[in-house]
Amino acid sequence: VLLAGGSNEKWSLVARLDSAGALDASFGGTGLVRVAGRDVANPSARSEAFAIAIDAQGRIVLGGNSSSEELFRLKADASLD
Repeated sequence: VLLAGGSNEKWSLVARLDSAGALDASFGGTGLVRVAGRDVANPSARSEAFAIAIDAQGRIVLGGNSSSEELFRLKADASLD
């Protein structure tokens, strides 16, 4: 199970849970990964992920916004692609 959300900071949070509902430590080392927003026009804007999908290659695609739209893609191990 993958979960994504925003914060009052400049990053979004992605979590992966195992079949028992616990954080999956094989995902980013802890099961939780922060993805930094990159809004050049407004560096103080907070980042919010509001959509998540898995592509055909098993990569995680996040859609969100700060003061503009954001799109991130992560590998299955949580590293940025």
